[in-house]
Amino acid sequence: MTELPNGSPESVRFGVIGARSMVATRAVLPALDASDKVELSAACSLGGPIDPRWADATVASYDDVVNSDDVDAVYVPLPNGMHLEWVQKAAEAGKHVLCEKPLASTSAEAQRMVEICEANGVQLAEAWMTPFDPRWAEVIRLARAGTVGEVHTITTAFTFTIGPEATSNYRWDPEQGGGALLDVGIYCLGPAIELWGADPVRIDATMVRHPSGVDARMKIELEWPGNRRLHATVSFIDDEQQLLHVEGSTGTLTLPDNAHTGGTNASLIEVQPNEAPSWTVTVEPGDPYRRMLEQFATSLTSAEPWPRPPSDAVGLLELLERIAERASEIAPRHETINLHPVDGSLALHLVHWDPVADRTAEASASAPGIPWLLVHGLASNARLWDGVAELLALAGHPVVAVDLRGHGQSSTPAGSFDVASVAEDLSLLLSALGWDQAAVAGQSWGGNVVLELAALHPEQVDTLVCVDGGTIRLAERWPQWDDCREALAPPPLAGMPLSQIQSWIADSAADWPESGRQGTLHNFELQLDADGTETIAPWLAFDDHLTVLQGLWEHDPVSRYADVAAPTVLIGAVGTNEPADDPDKFAAISAAADAIPTARAVWFAPAHHDVHAQMPGEVAALLRDAITLNDFFE
Repeated sequence: MTELPNGSPESVRFGVIGARSMVATRAVLPALDASDKVELSAACSLGGPIDPRWADATVASYDDVVNSDDVDAVYVPLPNGMHLEWVQKAAEAGKHVLCEKPLASTSAEAQRMVEICEANGVQLAEAWMTPFDPRWAEVIRLARAGTVGEVHTITTAFTFTIGPEATSNYRWDPEQGGGALLDVGIYCLGPAIELWGADPVRIDATMVRHPSGVDARMKIELEWPGNRRLHATVSFIDDEQQLLHVEGSTGTLTLPDNAHTGGTNASLIEVQPNEAPSWTVTVEPGDPYRRMLEQFATSLTSAEPWPRPPSDAVGLLELLERIAERASEIAPRHETINLHPVDGSLALHLVHWDPVADRTAEASASAPGIPWLLVHGLASNARLWDGVAELLALAGHPVVAVDLRGHGQSSTPAGSFDVASVAEDLSLLLSALGWDQAAVAGQSWGGNVVLELAALHPEQVDTLVCVDGGTIRLAERWPQWDDCREALAPPPLAGMPLSQIQSWIADSAADWPESGRQGTLHNFELQLDADGTETIAPWLAFDDHLTVLQGLWEHDPVSRYADVAAPTVLIGAVGTNEPADDPDKFAAISAAADAIPTARAVWFAPAHHDVHAQMPGEVAALLRDAITLNDFFE
C-alpha cells in the first residue's frame, strides 16, 4: 500500500492547479464532486476566478495548493511547457501527481519528471482518460477477442479548428509544447499502441506548419510487423472530427461519434462483418475522468497498480518525437513568372503546391498526378485556394494557384481586363508551366474566366470546375453599365486599420478553417502609416476593380457553353438550405448544366460564396471525384 502524506483517508484529497482550464472545469472538478473516493481540497487558477461551485476550495497560489497539508495528490492540467516545473514542486512537497497528457513537452523532460518523483517517493501518472472510457475499452476488447478477425488497419482522426493567433492560445506556442501532435496525438496513436506496442517499424508523416513554428496538422502512417498499419490525422485547422475505425480480416469496428472524448454518453459500436449483416454493441455511459481519478486513488491506497507506468508516457513522447522528425512539411512555394519577357508587361505571381505521395487511406490510386490550376474571383487572391490546394497536393497532384493580372502580387499591365484577355493569360501560363493539359477551377469572376479559357483553348483543359461562377451575366440584371457600376462598386477600404479587418474576418468567417481566414487577409496589402498604425489597402486598385467589373458585365458565358468540350462541374453555393431559394442562381446553373455537353451541377447549401475557402475539404474531395470517378458525370 502506498502511504499518503497524512495516512490513508477515506477518500484521496486532490489539489488542482490551473483550475480554470477547460479540462479541469468541464471534466475533472465535476468528477471530483461526483465521487466518494476522491475529493477536492484545494484549487487555484491564475487566470481569473474559479467557478463559484468550488469557491470554498480556492486558494491564492499554485504553491498554496502543492504545499497544503490537506492535499494528498495534485492534478496538473497546465500547458505542456509548465508540467516539469509543477510536477517537481508537487513531488518535492511529498504529493503524488496526476499530470495531463502528454506528460511533458519532450521525452527528456518526461524522464526527468519520472526521476524526480521516484527520488521523492511519490507516484506519477499521466492523465490520459481515454483508456477509462467504456466505449474505447470495449472497442479494444472486441479487437483483442477476434470479433473482426486479425486486426490489420486502424484509421483514426482528432481534428478541430482553433484561432490562428499564437499569443492567445498556448497550443500555438512552441515554448509551451504546442502543436496538434503533442496535444491530441496520444488519442490517435493510443489504440494501435494498445494492440501492437509503441515501436512501429516504419514511420511516414506529412505536416502543415503554423506560422508560430508548431504543427497545425499532421497526417501519420505507422506500420508494425505483419503489415499492420495506423492511419491518423491530428489537426487544429480542420472541421471537428473524432473517428476510430478498426479493420480486421473478417470485418470492421467503428466508433464514429466523439470517439476520443465522448465517454459520458451512451454509444453504439458498429460491427460490420465482411460477409454478414452488421450489428451494434451498446455501451452504457461512464465518466472516464471519474474512473481515472478513482483508479489513481486506488493505486495510492491499495496494492493495485496504476495500469500505465510513467515509462509508457516517456515512450509515447519518444514515438511522437520520431514522427515529428520524419514529417515532410507541406508548404507552398512562390514564383513570379513573366508572360511577356520582351516588354515585361505582365508578371503573374504563382503559389505552387508540390505533389506529395500520400500513403494514407484518403489517397486514391486512380488518376494520379493530373495538375490543377486554381483561379480566384474578383478582388480576391490565390491564397483563398490554400486549403483546397494543400489537399490536392497531398493526393499527389501538382497545383498552382495564380494571382490574376492586377490582383494580389501580380503586376497590373496597361490594357484591358476583359474576360477573354485574362483567359489568354491563363493559356500562356499553362504553356509556361509545361502543362499540355490541366484540370482548371475558377471561382466567381474566375469561373467565367476559366469557362472562357475552356472555350477558347479546349485542348488545354482536361476538366473544368466553376465555383459559384462561370454563369455570371451582370448585363442581364443591369442592362446599363452605369447602373451595374453604381450597384457593385467596392467600398473604400484603403486605410482601414489592420485590427478592424482582422476583427471583421474573425466574426464573418468564424466557422472557416485558418487557411480561409488567412487567405481572406491576403486580399489586402499591409501598410504602415506615419503614426505607426498598421493599415490595409486592397491589392486591386479601385479604378482597376471597376475595369474588371465592366469586363465581366460585357461577358456572356451563355454564348460559350456549346464550345466547352471539357467535362464541367458547376458548383453553386447558397446561404440557405435549399438551392431554389436563390432562383436566379439556381436557374442559371441548371441552364448551364443542360447546355454544356458534359456537365454536372453540385450544390453547397448553406454555404458562402467563397465556399472553396469555407469548406476546402469538401470542395477538394469533389474536385478529386470529378477526375477519378468513372461515373461522376453520368
